[in-house]
Amino acid sequence: MQNDVETAVFTIEVGGSSTQYCEVSGDELFPSSRPASTNCQWLLAAPGIVNGDHVRGAHHIGWGDVSASEQLNMSHAPLCSMNDAEAAALGEWYLRGSHNGRWLYIGLGTGVGSAVVVDGIVSEVDFSHATGFGPKICGGCGARGCLDAQIGGHALSNPLNLNDRERVLNTLTVAIQRLSNQPDAVVLAGGMSRKFPDLFKDLGRRIEAVVFPSAIELPMKSAAPWGLLCEWKKG
Repeated sequence: MQNDVETAVFTIEVGGSSTQYCEVSGDELFPSSRPASTNCQWLLAAPGIVNGDHVRGAHHIGWGDVSASEQLNMSHAPLCSMNDAEAAALGEWYLRGSHNGRWLYIGLGTGVGSAVVVDGIVSEVDFSHATGFGPKICGGCGARGCLDAQIGGHALSNPLNLNDRERVLNTLTVAIQRLSNQPDAVVLAGGMSRKFPDLFKDLGRRIEAVVFPSAIELPMKSAAPWGLLCEWKKG
């Protein structure tokens, strides 16, 4: 595509293991090596607490309290920004046909990300940093027994052994069953779910909700770019 670099729009998704760039063309997304210019328009998905250009608490990527544009060498703030799990949750909901009901997104990667989508509205859920899951202290929220500290990729063997795989399934099952508002559907995504595609089937046998794998295909990192696109076009 030969878009002017000043008006071209890119999505940038920052993660623990990689950063993915996509160029936006209408309602389509095209993976790119990086934005054509540091002065282009851009949309941001990042872990942690994201507010405009400000990101804090993203300990897996070393962003304790930063300006995202400075970290990514962009000349200005993003047009739209979201927490990466919230963006991915909205993207999964959109890609699967905008279904009704309560959708719980769980991203299993370097850390554990989560969000809920109801009728196209995405919100936080007390899941990724829920406590009561062992003695480890989370590097992000600082709580003992945090879910992320127990089954985030940083806390597991690589490659995942059978004991850790069972720990992931058991912990997810208990965490979902503890939710005060039970989901109608669960989307299990992230790097760990791609490496172990049967995880979603095994989880589905243990809980009441329908469990789906991610709707995206490689080389896409997650559904976050579609979520960013949806959110940006709302406003």
